Amino acid sequence: MALKGAIAKRYAEAAFSIAKENNAVEQWLQDLTFLNDIYSNHQLQFILSEPKVQFSVKEAIIRDIAAKRMSPMALNFALLIAEHNLVSLTPAILRDFTGIYDEAKNQAHAVITSAAELDSETITALRDYVKQHTGKNIILTQEIDPSILGGVIVRIGDTLIDASVLRKLKLLRESIAN
Repeated sequence: MALKGAIAKRYAEAAFSIAKENNAVEQWLQDLTFLNDIYSNHQLQFILSEPKVQFSVKEAIIRDIAAKRMSPMALNFALLIAEHNLVSLTPAILRDFTGIYDEAKNQAHAVITSAAELDSETITALRDYVKQHTGKNIILTQEIDPSILGGVIVRIGDTLIDASVLRKLKLLRESIAN
């Protein structure tokens, strides 16, 4: 599994390098997102992984689906992935490309989970707090989970800040039990 991750990272880095050289990083991000969408189709995955299907047939299918929606270089990248039987790595390639993109733009994605919808002032305050602690521009996504009762949980990559009422109640319960 680690080998596949390394391969996906190498392809993502190559794609990002090409995109950056051509001032087309945003376009490549769109193209790879589209590629991930089409390569996630199980029927297409089956055809592209079938060794009995000649690559010229696979190429014609990919070109038919993607030629009008992807830049020519990204289309060549899509064909290369198919030719090397790496279609199953497309989600990891997109994830790694997005990570490199975010790093280059000094931005991070954060998910805020709250028991109810937060007002814009609270969201702005949370964004500012996270930006201050990470030094990055923050792209926030809000999720609603009534089971946390109140407060918020902020997830930024591997970092979790749990300031929920549910967690505080659990800590209080553990403190009383001890």
